[in-house]
Formats: sequence, C-alpha cells, structure tokens
Amino acid sequence: MTIKKNYLLLFMLGALALGYGCARLVRDNISAGAGEEAEGQSSQAATGNEAASQSDEEASDGGTSTSEIGDTQNAGSYTTTKVTYAELPSGPLQFNLIKPSSGSNFPVIIWIHGGGFGPGGLNAAKGFEDDFTGEGYAIAALAYRSMLDGLFPTQIEDVKGAVRFLRSESAALDIDPNRIYLLGASSGGLLSSLAGVTGDELYVGTTGGNESFSSEVAGVVDLFGSVTKNILDTLSPTIIPTTYELFGCQTNTSCPDRAKLPIDNYISGDDPPFLIIHGANDETVPYEGSVELQALLSASGVEATLLTGEGYGHDKDGLIALYFDEIISFLDGH
Repeated sequence: MTIKKNYLLLFMLGALALGYGCARLVRDNISAGAGEEAEGQSSQAATGNEAASQSDEEASDGGTSTSEIGDTQNAGSYTTTKVTYAELPSGPLQFNLIKPSSGSNFPVIIWIHGGGFGPGGLNAAKGFEDDFTGEGYAIAALAYRSMLDGLFPTQIEDVKGAVRFLRSESAALDIDPNRIYLLGASSGGLLSSLAGVTGDELYVGTTGGNESFSSEVAGVVDLFGSVTKNILDTLSPTIIPTTYELFGCQTNTSCPDRAKLPIDNYISGDDPPFLIIHGANDETVPYEGSVELQALLSASGVEATLLTGEGYGHDKDGLIALYFDEIISFLDGH
C-alpha cells in the first residue's frame, strides 16, 4: 500500500510539473509573438519618406538616463553627449549633442530625421559630424515621439520643446541661444518647416517645459520635405498612408484633420529664412512642392532659396554633400 501511495504521489508531482512547463511555454510564445508584432509595427511606421536612407537612422531605445546631460564621448575633432530634454510617461526624449572639440558659444543645428514620422533620430547626422563641426557648428540629432507614441501635432511640439531646452540651457551646453537652426530631410524636412513657420504662435505645446523661452529659430534647411496642399495627394503611394495614420485615420477614409499637414496653411511674413533643397528626380515627394513653397514664402516676404539637384532623387546624403558649401553659407548668413 505504501508503494502504491508513493507512485501516486510521484505521478501527481510529475503532472503538475508538466502542466507548469506547458503553461510557461504558451506564455513565452505569446510574449514572443507580441514582441514580433510590435517590431513589425515600428518597422512599418518607419518606412516611407526616407526608406532609402533608413540604415543610418537607428531607432532610439528610449534611454534609461535620469539626468539631463550624460557622459561626453570624445571623437577627436568633435564630442558627443546624450542629452535628455524632456521626461515623459513613455520615456525620456533625447538628442545627441555633437560639438567641436575646441571653441565656445556654438551655433547649433537641430537635425530632424526622416522615415515617415517613425522612431529614430539620435544617429540622424551620421557621416556628417566632422563636416559641420569642422565649420564651427554644433548638431543636436533629435529623437521625438514617433506617430506610434503621439499623433499630430505631438512631433512639432517635441521639436519646439528641444528648441526651448537648448535656449534655456545654452550657458551649460556652451551654445549660442540666438543661432538655433532646424534641418531635416523628407518627413524631417516637413517637420522642420512646420516648426519653423508656426514658431511661438501655434503648436507650441509643453514638451520639456521651459515655456518662458521662445520656440523661434534663426533659419530652416528643408531637404525634400515640402508638402503643400497641391501635392498632398500626389505623394508616393508608399507614404500616402502615413499622412492618414499621423492623424489616427485609416487610409483613404474621411480625415478632416489631415488638411492641417501642408505647410502653406501657416506661412506668414515673419517666418524665418528658408533654404530648400530638392532633387529634380524625386519620386517620393514631388519636386514641384518645393518650387511652390519657395514661391509662396517669397510672395509673403520671407527669404527663401531653392537649390535643385539635377539628376538627384530622394537622396539626403547626396544632396547634403552636393550643396554643403551652400548650407554653411546660408547658416553663416543668419
């Protein structure tokens, strides 16, 4: 009888262990599936406006820093410091501050990544660090909330929060608060333009606080991000869905707020100067949008120059290399 009881006890323990193991296997499989789904959503959101150059624009990991200014890495001719400019429930918002190794009171370019308003940004200036710091400019390679974490105009508010933070911390960061510029490509170019023309008047938000400081900038460099009313529906089919998702709408459904996206809704005579750069063969964002934007800005009394990359398409690296001297001349002049 004792032997039978022992066998029964062993059988029951074995069944419990098997059941626990199966439950754990099911739970782990569900967790893995959820992770794959989330990763797929991030990848889908990051495609579009700048798919051709996504390899150099890594997604931000959200960060774990509880301080505003992290450790500085020295790369010889320039230094890089990860800076937290806002703390949000979804995690910190950060930028990589890239500065010349020598000098002081640097003008700073807030570099806004493309990729269809997807995640990324901290490596947006990759490959151009030496070029711009060699001319005496600092770069703030910016991560902002993607459309996975916030709908329009969250992204504009985050850019302005970074502007205000840089201005409020200009002494500590050794930058010139009067010479803050925006530069972006594709969706980053549109975001730079929208933040530039709305300034302190609209979509200011509260990202990072510092509301006593201005969100105005000294100039905007827009690389093929000129989305006007006339070209909104002629964008590449790969990015049309983004213009709906950014407002929480299904593609090709009624989405009245989508009409807020084009930059010509906001142009006024007190806007900052613009340098617009666009490849004539761009099949993603039509070149005609930049032609129209330059004309609209000029008609409003805003200084606006258009540089046309003949033979170039949706090519950030190629166009910056082609017109680097003109970019520096524009920044130096403002």
